[in-house]
Amino acid sequence: MPSAEWTQAAQKLLSDAMALAKTNSCGFLHPFHIAAATFADQSGLPARVLQKIGCTQDVAETFMQKLRALPTQTPAPEKPTPNSEAMRILNTVEQRRVSMNDELVAVDHFLLSLHESRDVATILDAAGAKQKTIESTLIELRKGKRVTSQFQDQNYDALSKYATDLCKLAEEGKLDPVIGRDEEIRRTIRVLSRQF
Repeated sequence: MPSAEWTQAAQKLLSDAMALAKTNSCGFLHPFHIAAATFADQSGLPARVLQKIGCTQDVAETFMQKLRALPTQTPAPEKPTPNSEAMRILNTVEQRRVSMNDELVAVDHFLLSLHESRDVATILDAAGAKQKTIESTLIELRKGKRVTSQFQDQNYDALSKYATDLCKLAEEGKLDPVIGRDEEIRRTIRVLSRQF
């Protein structure tokens, strides 16, 4: 389970999956819990990967519906244990870390390992998120960088996450070349007027 060799986002992902299992009174941690926790944050790396792939289906909601249909246990255990498929995902996560020469387990290792579960793979494939497509998109986002810090997986493709692509907006005809840039100009002036 999570250790010092996991990024904070990966630790949060697994604790969120455990919380989902406990909230839904499941006696075990199922791959649907891990998948739902992986795609829960709409601004997170997995959601951005799906967006970049062109996946329009709300995968997080699909997984939430699936996990609600899982059998429940009363009273719910304090700490749900992973079932065999979830253990296979967790073991694959560690194998991915080693094969990618990363120092820490990151969220992208979870994203790459979700296809270990047939049920999860079926949903992802139906949404257009095939294993090879996810791998190539992650390689593009990582730009050859290794995970070496607790916060590194939060910094992939940070420019597109926190900035507006004015060139793309202009190409799509959504940006008037003269009018409508007041906010960008104000922000630029504010940034440039800061003293260093």
